[in-house]
Amino acid sequence: MNNFADFFQNLQFHRTPFLTKEILALIIPSMRNLKHLGVFRCPLIHIGNTLELLEIIKTDRPIEKERQVNLEFFPNFHIGPVKIPGTTYFTGEYGVTWDNFNGRTDLAIWGLVLKIMRKSREYGIDLLGKGTALRQWLEMSPCWRVGNTLDVIEEYLDHKCTAFEMIAWLDYKLYRGQVFKITREYRQFETNAEGTKW
Repeated sequence: MNNFADFFQNLQFHRTPFLTKEILALIIPSMRNLKHLGVFRCPLIHIGNTLELLEIIKTDRPIEKERQVNLEFFPNFHIGPVKIPGTTYFTGEYGVTWDNFNGRTDLAIWGLVLKIMRKSREYGIDLLGKGTALRQWLEMSPCWRVGNTLDVIEEYLDHKCTAFEMIAWLDYKLYRGQVFKITREYRQFETNAEGTKW
C-alpha cells in the first residue's frame, strides 16, 4: 500500500481482522488520490471511532482536495445475547456492546451522532443520509425513531428548533417527542431549586 499509495482511488475494508483506526491513520493520508473509503463491520472499529475516521480522511490532503474523500462507515455491530422471554430486561445492548451494562446506550449514541453531524457537515460528507451505511447501523441499534430524531437534530443545528425539542426526541423512551413533558419537568426543577415543594 505504501509503494502504490498514489494509485488507490477506492478502498474498502469488510470485516477485516486486526484493522484499527491507528493503522488507517498510517496508510490513508499517503493515498493522495483516494476518493472513497469504506469501512464495514471491522471488529476493532466501533461507533466511537467515527469522528477519528473523519479526521483521518482529512489529514494531509493536498490543497483543493480537502473534500475529495468520501467516507462510508458501518461500525462493528455486536449481536448481544437473546432477550429473556417474559421479562422486561435485555441481556444484551445490541449493536454497541455485547453485554448489558444497564446504561442508556441510546442517549450515548445520540450524543455522539450530534457531534458526527456537525463534523460531517463541516467536511461536506453525507454520513447519515437515507441508505448510508451508518444510517443502517443506527436503525439496527437500540435507538428509537431514527429518521425523525435525525430530522430534529438537523433542525437544531440549523437553529430551527429548541434544545427542549431536541431532547424530547433524543430521549424518546421517556418523552415520546412531546416537548410539553420536558418543559413541565424543567419548570418543576426550577421551582424545587428555589426551595418550593414539588
